[in-house]
Amino acid sequence: MTNAYAAPRASLLPAGQAPVPSFWTFNGRIGRLRYLAYLTGAHTAVALIIGMFGLYLRAAHPASAFYMPMIERGAGLALSVTYSFLFARRRLQDMDAPWGWSLLTLIPFVHIVAGFILLFPPGSDGPNRHGPPPAPNSAGVYLAAATAPLVALAGMLAAILIPYFNPY
Repeated sequence: MTNAYAAPRASLLPAGQAPVPSFWTFNGRIGRLRYLAYLTGAHTAVALIIGMFGLYLRAAHPASAFYMPMIERGAGLALSVTYSFLFARRRLQDMDAPWGWSLLTLIPFVHIVAGFILLFPPGSDGPNRHGPPPAPNSAGVYLAAATAPLVALAGMLAAILIPYFNPY
């Protein structure tokens, strides 16, 4: 039964343009810059959450400090594998490639090459079998992608400086 008073269901977007993709959706297409921004944002958020969770667990249960790094690494790895696979699948859909290639992001050392393959080639022009082209990038996407080198630099500095200051 149809409702005569229901709002119209027409899209307000220009013809052939996809809506702004949701962060956690499984289908759809994302471009190169959005792929980099989503990965940077997700990695940073997971690192902060796992770090704060680890500090809390060490303070609440100091006797079990031996097991805490294993719990932190396991939770971080599970989250990282999940969203890396999700974003790789959506990026491959933008390139009109089979989604099975996203399984390469789960193989150690191969995931580095797969990441470069996902990051540099452009997506297919126009609509493909996975939908219309991705929406234009917002200022937030540009800002998140620009912070990617800063996050990598901060991680490298932390890896160098934390062992140096550990005796203090």
